[in-house]
Amino acid sequence: MDLKTLIIGNHRKLVCKDIRREWPPTDKLKDLPGVYVVAMRPESPKARIARLGDVDDQGIVYIGQSGTLRSRLRTLRLGLMNEKPNSHPMSFRYARYPNIQQLLPIEDLVFRYDHCAKSGKSDDGLLLQYIEKFGEVPPLNAKWGKLEPDAD
Repeated sequence: MDLKTLIIGNHRKLVCKDIRREWPPTDKLKDLPGVYVVAMRPESPKARIARLGDVDDQGIVYIGQSGTLRSRLRTLRLGLMNEKPNSHPMSFRYARYPNIQQLLPIEDLVFRYDHCAKSGKSDDGLLLQYIEKFGEVPPLNAKWGKLEPDAD
């Protein structure tokens, strides 16, 4: 799976109108491993994000993975709704900085996901592709984590 396939291909795309009622419909997801991407709604004027290496026309703000996709996305939803803001890294940053909420209003976010055979390195591959193209991680991914080489 690659970044272009996940974002542009025939993968599921769930668009939220009201996150409190419609997004993401976790009852329709399987609790299997998977990757997910949170991005700006394509028609949003803020969907183009200037990055170091290029402009991200997809407006990707977060790339993640989980061994249990349904549970992870339910946690993300609760965090974004401020019911449990510390429960997910993205929702923690989103809740902590009001300016992020102004720049990325919840109603302008779209969500994409794909189940994969096993968890672990799937999002690393997407993150590496993102870093290779744009020179940095998406805005709400805090760090490169294990993607950075060990210092000698």
